[in-house]
Amino acid sequence: MSRGCVMRVRIQNFETLVSHGNIDGRKAVLEILEAGLTAADPYENTRKLLRIENENLVVGHTAYEPVGSPRTGDEVYDLSKIGNIYVFGAGKGCQRVAKAIEDVLGDALTGGHVIDKKSHDVILKRVEVFRGASGAR
Repeated sequence: MSRGCVMRVRIQNFETLVSHGNIDGRKAVLEILEAGLTAADPYENTRKLLRIENENLVVGHTAYEPVGSPRTGDEVYDLSKIGNIYVFGAGKGCQRVAKAIEDVLGDALTGGHVIDKKSHDVILKRVEVFRGASGAR
């Protein structure tokens, strides 16, 4: 990741943190942290896995294929042959995954529900978010 073009999404007080002390060292550490957080982002990873090509939903990315897997390559689904598509999910990151699916599928997505422990600032248009009970097992 080049230092000149770093997208700071999660470390919102970046400028404050690098305004004193070992500025170059602090910048390097924060850029590494930001890159790690971005690499683990459920939205970004889902967007890499899903794409639309010629009215087909293509699922797959070589970066996510296990070494030695007997199944490799993309899964392709003809959207013209699919009536409804629903998203259901639960757990950490599910709202960001649902957002990525909404962004890829657009009007092809019928709807869905996700359950998350917290409400996040993720705006979903077709998928409803339900807050799970904390401490539930």
